Amino acid sequence: MARLPKKRPRLKGVEVKPGSVRQARAEAGLSLAQVAGSELTRAAIHLVERGASRPSMPTLQLIATRTGKPLSYFLSERPGAIPKQTGLVDPRLTELEHLLVTGELSEAVDLANSVLKLPLDAPSEAQARSLLGQALVRLSRPDEAMEHLKRAKQLFEQLGDRWGYVDCLDCEAFGLYLLEDPRAVPTAEEALSECSRLEPQAPSLEVRILTHLGNMYVLRREWSKAIRSFDSAVEAAGALRDIGRLGAMYTSLSVAYQETGNLAKAASYAQRALAVHEMQRDRGNLARAQNNLGLVLMKQGDYARAAEHLESSLGNFTAVNLEHGRAHVLLSIGELHLNRGDLGQAEASFEAAAELSERLGERLTLALSHQFLGRVAAERGNDEETDAQFWLALELLSTEPASERLVECHAAYAQALEDRGDTRTANQHWKEALAASRPGLVKPISLDSELIARAN
Repeated sequence: MARLPKKRPRLKGVEVKPGSVRQARAEAGLSLAQVAGSELTRAAIHLVERGASRPSMPTLQLIATRTGKPLSYFLSERPGAIPKQTGLVDPRLTELEHLLVTGELSEAVDLANSVLKLPLDAPSEAQARSLLGQALVRLSRPDEAMEHLKRAKQLFEQLGDRWGYVDCLDCEAFGLYLLEDPRAVPTAEEALSECSRLEPQAPSLEVRILTHLGNMYVLRREWSKAIRSFDSAVEAAGALRDIGRLGAMYTSLSVAYQETGNLAKAASYAQRALAVHEMQRDRGNLARAQNNLGLVLMKQGDYARAAEHLESSLGNFTAVNLEHGRAHVLLSIGELHLNRGDLGQAEASFEAAAELSERLGERLTLALSHQFLGRVAAERGNDEETDAQFWLALELLSTEPASERLVECHAAYAQALEDRGDTRTANQHWKEALAASRPGLVKPISLDSELIARAN
């Protein structure tokens, strides 16, 4: 008689909080079939929602991924309910995730630091450091976050936790973006590549990575790449009903479209972003959306309404004590004063932006501050100061992988030179603008160290 094949051992079920699976599905706007996908059945999800069946840990991980919730959202808080192999052995890790979800970031940092003083196993340490890194990045303290994210990445890789690893990689990329570090884009591209290989897939994580990548392309003025990333993210986020992230993407899409000259579409996305962030009372993202709408209105010639939004943006940045991104608003306010012909107010705003971006190490923003200061000096007819400020900007941009920024700076300087009658030097900078977009075409100009030292 032939022997029957052994049955695969049934994985132990995990006790979940009553109603948590149904609530997560409702908040994500998903049907039973969408949560189940091809890996499970609708009936299986329905039984879990009713409490008639306990999911295995892989099943719960899949539900968490599809609904965009952390595992701790579902896990029961009763003693002994969390299997040891999940690594969530300390209930304070559950509270830590909750603080991040509710936006209580300073409290999350304090709790994470206290947890890390305890003896922890590798999964718990990885989780604690990852969450601490996320909180610090969201508080605009990326330099403090890096050591924790790198350690968490190392631990997740050793544990074979690819979801945790990719999550950390994305957070690290965004931290580098806040620091205006050129490694931000390749790190985010690596995170996106790794995310595409996750099984089960993680759509909410993919949306976040695409959003971050789009913002990085905006900073580098690579508009077509930015729009492509945001369009992909908006499409994915629409299925997830992630309103907050959708608002942030509307803001960034507006920036990209205004730079391509499509002001009608830019204004439409800016208004959508403003509505979303006002509804959510998210003052940080509201401040960014207000700055963006102010820029669109300024380009449309509506200076009065632009001023209202820009001043409100700066107020919100100050109210929530956000430093990274505030220099962009100062530059916008300075540009508005420059367009109105108020050179004194414009100069004060640009100098404040330069001081802040230099302190924070935001080299691209610092370069743009000097570029604007060069324009102010040109308006005043101060040729020596004009040259010094533009050369400072060019020196900063020459070491950054942001060719579009370099093109814009050479073009702005060339225009200033033409306006004062120095057509020979202007033509050289027009050639440099072309060379920046097509490397090797024209021999680079030697930076004038005397002028740079004089501006410093």
